[in-house]
Amino acid sequence: MRNIQVICHRRYLHISTTWVVMWSLCVFLVSGASELFAANTTAPKRTAHTWPTKCVPKQPTVTGGKKDGAEWMCTPDGKWMMARFWKNGSPHGPTAMWHSNGKKAAEGSYWKGKEHGLWQMWYPNGQPSQFNFYLFGKTYGPKKQWFPNGQLQFEVYTKKNVFHGLQRIWYMDGTLKFSGRWIAGKECGSFYTYNTEGKLADKQSYKACPKTLIPFTSRKQSSAVAQRAVFVRERAKKVGSTKQLDDSMYTSLQSYKALLLGGFPGTVEFPALVGGLASLFVKKGDKVLLGLDWPVSMQPLLDAFMRDGKPSHLQKHLMFLKKHRDGRSSSAMVSLLQRLRSLKGVTVFCTRPLKPTQDPSEGIARLILSTYAKHKGARLLLIGDLLQSRVDRGMWAAVKRLPVGYRLSGGKAFAAGDLLAIRVRNRDGKAWMCQSTAGCRVYNVRFFYPVYHIAAPFVPYFLKERTLLDGYHASLYLGTLTPSKPQ
Repeated sequence: MRNIQVICHRRYLHISTTWVVMWSLCVFLVSGASELFAANTTAPKRTAHTWPTKCVPKQPTVTGGKKDGAEWMCTPDGKWMMARFWKNGSPHGPTAMWHSNGKKAAEGSYWKGKEHGLWQMWYPNGQPSQFNFYLFGKTYGPKKQWFPNGQLQFEVYTKKNVFHGLQRIWYMDGTLKFSGRWIAGKECGSFYTYNTEGKLADKQSYKACPKTLIPFTSRKQSSAVAQRAVFVRERAKKVGSTKQLDDSMYTSLQSYKALLLGGFPGTVEFPALVGGLASLFVKKGDKVLLGLDWPVSMQPLLDAFMRDGKPSHLQKHLMFLKKHRDGRSSSAMVSLLQRLRSLKGVTVFCTRPLKPTQDPSEGIARLILSTYAKHKGARLLLIGDLLQSRVDRGMWAAVKRLPVGYRLSGGKAFAAGDLLAIRVRNRDGKAWMCQSTAGCRVYNVRFFYPVYHIAAPFVPYFLKERTLLDGYHASLYLGTLTPSKPQ
């Protein structure tokens, strides 16, 4: 249980026994997610930023030679010519340009001066011209170009600005002209060239392509990823900062009696989010029962700390004294408790029983339910690791085991709709964690499924999932994580 969050990390980075399998998994996820809006030869639908009907010229402010704010260029009769936003001297945010006939010519988005997300271009007749997909200035996934008649002319898959995957070129009538594959900018396999009648005109052979490194490009996968991205963009709700959540977050959560949060306690952001949720509930008049993934032997020292706020109480326990300390004893967790002391109506308890059983989740769930029974009417808020907080059967590391979330939700401890399991997601960053092979230290915690951090234009945000995803009902996206070392 101490290293459960590391096992989740291995789900994406270290789950395979060889580096080849691991790398193929990463390529599969990145390339699949980067195929947003790419369904074979079908032109993508416009996913435009909503601009006002009439254009009113605007100029960004300039401070110290750096531009900030909106820059809108218009025709004398109020038609759009160009729109973009600046931040600290660099383009940042949605950008668009229009043809003289009023139809859109190009649209995309910048992130601190770098192209980010889907970029589309159109001909004056409204037909798609080009589109590329970027992640922080580098192309990933499909790169396409069309003829003015709507026929796809060129398609290639890219990774970090180089060709990486299938490349195809067509004649204007739709006849295939060229087909070949690339790996990291190098030709592999066979390159075929066809004449205007569709007959093979030339064939060039190169070193065989490693099958495990070919990006997944099926129409079914591309369509599923595209639908997922649209869902995230349309349903994501901005929640303010992790320390000061918007009231809209309460509206999204008020119908649930219990919230189960899976995240990294060895970061600054996760404990801050927990404190923000507790503060929000107290602000709305709710009582909060917060369960920590700490051993019950810690409870007397925790109670003493909650009375006078002296960290010396906590530092008497082995969890804060042992050489290998995990993220549960991070400085951010202690700061969370300091914050909770100032809130009226918050009770904090430890959820890990003294006597371990063959299946730890059973004892944890029993202890949670017995404590909750003594605080009826309180909002139950649980901090769990990424595996045990799931609400579906099985876990990545132990398929036959039942997570705590399942015992509380799927096990019918709460009625349907009473409990919400939330996964705290991130783009990248670092966290203090423990691994059995490399000890306890700061590790990278990059999340290889970029739909979450490219589809929504703001951070952080809350997303109620359409179906159970990764064993969770909802997601809270925090962007980049920063580590918090032990107290």
